[in-house]
Amino acid sequence: MADIERVVSSQKPAAHDDLHCLLIDVHGLKLAVPFDYVEGASEIRDLTLSIDSRQDWILGRYGDAYQQTVVVDTGVWVIPSTYNVDDAAYTDIVVLKGRSWALACNSIIESIYIPLSSLNINKDKTHRAWLYATCLEKRCAILDIQQLLDEFGVMIV
Repeated sequence: MADIERVVSSQKPAAHDDLHCLLIDVHGLKLAVPFDYVEGASEIRDLTLSIDSRQDWILGRYGDAYQQTVVVDTGVWVIPSTYNVDDAAYTDIVVLKGRSWALACNSIIESIYIPLSSLNINKDKTHRAWLYATCLEKRCAILDIQQLLDEFGVMIV
């Protein structure tokens, strides 16, 4: 848990021309989660998940009767063609804004600042609608968290 707290708290003042993100690893893919959408992080071993067998992209839920957080199998969602559930080795979750959803990840790598000028914006939302942009300099994909939240909401019904 100390590593997660160190990563999340190692922030510098944000410049207006940078995107502040939490860099995570999902099955070897580096994903950047914009900090504006991060509410917290936790180690999976610290959670008691209730199993949800209705959706293959949901690992489970935790919380109480008043606030349930759904933990998403991020690999199933973002790289379904190459992801093998048998190889999943999730250790952490990133809790998203609103605390209704969390992304499972293999590890939380670091807090990063990505220059807006280095972003290659995804202009074709028909494929990988969850992809906001890529950054070759940081070798990562930046998640469109609002798009993901919208998709989760539609699929959970």
